[in-house]
Amino acid sequence: MQKQKQKQIDELFIVRAIAIFSVVFFHSIGEFFVRLTPDSTWYPLYLAAHTIAKFGTPTFIMLSSFVLFLSYYHKPWNIKRIGQFYKRRLMYIIIPFILISAVYFGFKAYYYIDYPSYKAALFEFLHQLWTGTANGHLYFVFISVQLYILFPILLALMKTFKTLARLSIFIGFALQWSFVIYTEVKQVPWHEFPITNGSIALSYFSFYFLGAFMGIYYDKIEKFILITKSYFKHHAVGFISFWCLAFISMGVNVIVEYGVNVHQWQIQYYALWSLFMWNVRSILTAIVVMQLSYWLYRKLPVFVVNGLIHLGVVSFGVYLIHPLVNFLYVDNIGISGHPLGFHLSAMAMIAAALFLSWMVVGMAMRYIRGSWVLFGAFPKRVPYVAKRDKQAEDSKSVSM
Repeated sequence: MQKQKQKQIDELFIVRAIAIFSVVFFHSIGEFFVRLTPDSTWYPLYLAAHTIAKFGTPTFIMLSSFVLFLSYYHKPWNIKRIGQFYKRRLMYIIIPFILISAVYFGFKAYYYIDYPSYKAALFEFLHQLWTGTANGHLYFVFISVQLYILFPILLALMKTFKTLARLSIFIGFALQWSFVIYTEVKQVPWHEFPITNGSIALSYFSFYFLGAFMGIYYDKIEKFILITKSYFKHHAVGFISFWCLAFISMGVNVIVEYGVNVHQWQIQYYALWSLFMWNVRSILTAIVVMQLSYWLYRKLPVFVVNGLIHLGVVSFGVYLIHPLVNFLYVDNIGISGHPLGFHLSAMAMIAAALFLSWMVVGMAMRYIRGSWVLFGAFPKRVPYVAKRDKQAEDSKSVSM
């Protein structure tokens, strides 16, 4: 079992590929959604697309936690391993975060803001770096750093008290929502905190603890994720119910957002209810995406699988730089006011943000030594599917 837990799971690169596509789609389509008014004919479609796509970042959070606990829970945890853990995070997460924050700060200073002095600019940059606000999407890296700080403590607790590991999903949800309800309902003045609610790791503990549970008990839930024929045969009702619940929760999320924005539904504590629905359906979606990724890995043509794997490999770098492509697109090409042109512009921006970012990071990874300082670590072994034993694959997995 020890060797199995150290084995690289190639299917996870496809999880990352789907998650990064969701993030790029969400940010790109948002540039168009904010330009529509609720009385627009196309407003419901863009609202639905924008709402549905909001699952990429929580999937990344769940996945990063899953990999951490899968990799470390069943190993001895000592001072040497702790040192190696933090050294890797410093090199491949914090250094790229600092440098990319400087890029976004300089970009905005050049285009938007005229600081009175270099000293004022430096202090503002340090503030944005400390709060993870150099650009809106960098909150993900900012909370990841917080989670890495907490990881050794949580790992030690779960290794010592097995009940915490078994109940980790419920504990994470309870901790997150205790924090959210306290800050929202009690209306804690945010000047008492240096950062906003969504940039504090506690706001995402349900995803983090879900990943912890899945990583710790992966050997027990692997059949559920893999959806083997024999497992599906005995749990078909459960699988179908789970997927239906995921899609229903997504539909309810869209309907409520539509009702509030278009029909001005008055919902008490709407912000909390909206966050709760997003939280539940994002948890369900993250698990569905993981199951779907395992199936796609087995069923898609080899060249498509290898393409998705490569996108997963470069996904962190794509996450970091794709908003720059969006900005350059809007600034240089613009968004057409004609209905057909508007939709074509939306598709073009999504494609540009994804493929240009993918190309830049992929070429840097291949040709520029030290590109990790901007785009993070790349795996020592980039997985590559050469061929398939179709008969073996078909006997192993269920047709979906």
